[in-house]
Amino acid sequence: MKENTFIRSFKLVPEVHRPFFFASMIAMVGTGVRMIGPQLISRGIDNGVMQYDYQYLLIQCLFYFLTLVVLYFVTSKALLSIGLVGESYVKSIREKLFRHMSSLDINYFEKNKTGVLVARMTSDMQSLNEFAREGASSILTSLLTIFGATIAVFLVDVQLSLLSFLILPLLGIATKIFRNHADKHTGQ
Repeated sequence: MKENTFIRSFKLVPEVHRPFFFASMIAMVGTGVRMIGPQLISRGIDNGVMQYDYQYLLIQCLFYFLTLVVLYFVTSKALLSIGLVGESYVKSIREKLFRHMSSLDINYFEKNKTGVLVARMTSDMQSLNEFAREGASSILTSLLTIFGATIAVFLVDVQLSLLSFLILPLLGIATKIFRNHADKHTGQ
């Protein structure tokens, strides 16, 4: 069975496991703080505006402002941590790639064109670098936000959330079919 690309790349550089876990925890805290905002708005409207209790509304606004300040700092720390993990990952991959290329026999370089090898390595490392800088943080925060929103939906109304999540298996099947067609047409 073919091993998942993420798992293989995670195993390739074991020195980033602990920083990755730390960055993930910070991103999780940021997601939790982000989920507090809509709850505060809901309380402010339901118990402040609808009940004409403007003192309560003002307190909810103050809590919301403090939540935004905390969210700013936590999100900044999460993005910095994820970026540092990505950069150290790319650095480790570059070092391992350089050691591997240096250890290859001279016959390998005679059989393969040097320009093709350099172009391939440059392109791959550039793609990894872009992912480490931008993609990893956005993917992690998006996945955590989706997970947090799913929990929030279940907390609000279990029956409605179960009914709305009935479409997910159909969406998964459609995605699999689309991916198979795309792979077949791109030659992968």
